[in-house]
Amino acid sequence: MTVGFGINSNYKKTQIWEDIETACKEHRYDNAINLLCSTVCKYNNDTKDEDVKCALRIFNQIFEKQKSEDLPIKFFDEFAHMYILLLRNNSSKMSASEINLTCDNVVFLLEKARTIDANLSTPYLYYARFYKLNLDAKMFRGIDNDKLTEEYYNMAINHGSDVAVNEYKTYINTRNALTSFDFLNADKNLNKIVDSVLNNVDKSHFSMILHGPEGSGKNRFAQYLVAELSEHIKKQNRSATFCYIDALNFSTKINEIKPATRLVIIKDEYGIIFKEQKNCYQLAQRIKAQTVNIVLIINDISTLPKDFISQFLFKVKFGYMNDEQEEAAYELFFKSAAPNELKRISGLVIDDFARISKQAQYLNINSTSEIIGLIKDELKIKFGGNEYIKPMTEFDTGLINCDINVDSLIEKLKNYDRSNPFSILIYGPPGTGKSYFLRYLAQTIGLNTVEKKPAELFSKYQGQPAKNVLEMFEEAQEKDAMLIIDEVEGIISERKEDRGDNKWKSDMTNTFLSAMESCVTPFCGTSNHLNKIDKAILRRFVFKLHFDYLTPEQARYAFEKIFGMMAPWEISEIHNLTSGDFSVVKKKALILGCLNDAAMLLNMLKEELKNKEL
Repeated sequence: MTVGFGINSNYKKTQIWEDIETACKEHRYDNAINLLCSTVCKYNNDTKDEDVKCALRIFNQIFEKQKSEDLPIKFFDEFAHMYILLLRNNSSKMSASEINLTCDNVVFLLEKARTIDANLSTPYLYYARFYKLNLDAKMFRGIDNDKLTEEYYNMAINHGSDVAVNEYKTYINTRNALTSFDFLNADKNLNKIVDSVLNNVDKSHFSMILHGPEGSGKNRFAQYLVAELSEHIKKQNRSATFCYIDALNFSTKINEIKPATRLVIIKDEYGIIFKEQKNCYQLAQRIKAQTVNIVLIINDISTLPKDFISQFLFKVKFGYMNDEQEEAAYELFFKSAAPNELKRISGLVIDDFARISKQAQYLNINSTSEIIGLIKDELKIKFGGNEYIKPMTEFDTGLINCDINVDSLIEKLKNYDRSNPFSILIYGPPGTGKSYFLRYLAQTIGLNTVEKKPAELFSKYQGQPAKNVLEMFEEAQEKDAMLIIDEVEGIISERKEDRGDNKWKSDMTNTFLSAMESCVTPFCGTSNHLNKIDKAILRRFVFKLHFDYLTPEQARYAFEKIFGMMAPWEISEIHNLTSGDFSVVKKKALILGCLNDAAMLLNMLKEELKNKEL
């Protein structure tokens, strides 16, 4: 529970500290507590760090020796007081993890005190949360925290209410999401590009194309780049001008760029400017001359000549949000778990979620189905009446630990004989990518999918579950789709176990066996418990693939790929990790704003493993 701190070897203890330490050594803890609390209650921001740290050391010593229920409330209150003074005087020198741990200690102590007196009211709880939230805000560059934190501080302390805390947290989370690169799906590390530009802008010029769907974050990134360059130049006591060019003023502006201009932003999102070859030639000459930094924003890069594209130093592709980003955004804005249906519809960006959440607020919409309806309506407007189904281009078979080569299997199944459809059963621990792989396989070989879960097939009416199984296969055949059944053991369990009241399960299993014999489209199942599947059905699956936990090498690769940073060496010593664990942690980190903290990400992965053991 403690934060590491030390006492300077030259620190000279006063008589009071010697009396307190003597009382502790003689196990006169009541006397030690009274002396300690009466001393530290007078401490304030001007108290020396050595005194605060000495007090914390003794508080910890007493806490470890005594049962918490035997300690008075004033002990917990003054203990928390010391941690707050430590934060106030040292937070600028403390790491993020040290601040978080110190805040957690304060909350822990005050919650302990509240078990003694439920009506306890103390400002220190709000101080702790203030520091924690302020830390989260500072992790996002480009946010002015001073005014925000001051307002929050006044609310929390003056009103003493969790309402103030929650209001501020919601506001900060929303601001974080709308200003964070973590919610932009780009094929390059955007922070690295910004750092590279700032480190080299005084030595050489750069040029880049930002391309991708409308609303995918190209303009936001360009604006951020302008802000960072402006700040960089301002620190050098130099002035800078920036030039914005669009289809209406290209011919005039391109010839009027002044020598002092540091960055030219050209917006040709609909490909109007560069339909004319002379404009391509004119800009290419500017890039070759290296007299100005140029950023071109366009939706469809394929409309540009290839030799023109090759002139640019950076080509950064933006896309719609991936699954983890969408789930994190949904939970951030709607304060509830993202529904499975969200995985089937996409084409969303963070601004869409911000806009849809406002719609839901004005219309007083709270139910998941109605929110999904608003999302679908947004997509229909965006894509001309059609919902956009996102291609699974980001699926990486390198994150699958399988007993056969799945890449080789995919290649062979691309040209499967439609008169002889295949069937696949994938078994292994949860989170190893079983369902995700099957969706990727279907898309790769050009098939739609019909996906079912056991709960969708059950019914209280006699004979209906077996009928639902049959209709499931018929639906897949009518749509010429690949049938995917998640946790298939729920409907094809061993028949010998299903007697009496469970006869309906035997009926489902018999119907499944009959349907799979006559099925003319591929069908697949996933299972976490292979031993529960009926043996006759198990034998009839053509392929049986075992997906296992990630190897140490795959765990390192997953950390670097999913979090975009070098993996700490400790990751190889953590066993039983899955790609699903990394996805869950990334989603949490997106919401909490700690995606750039390797140590915190590592701890969150460890926590995921602890949760599995519960």
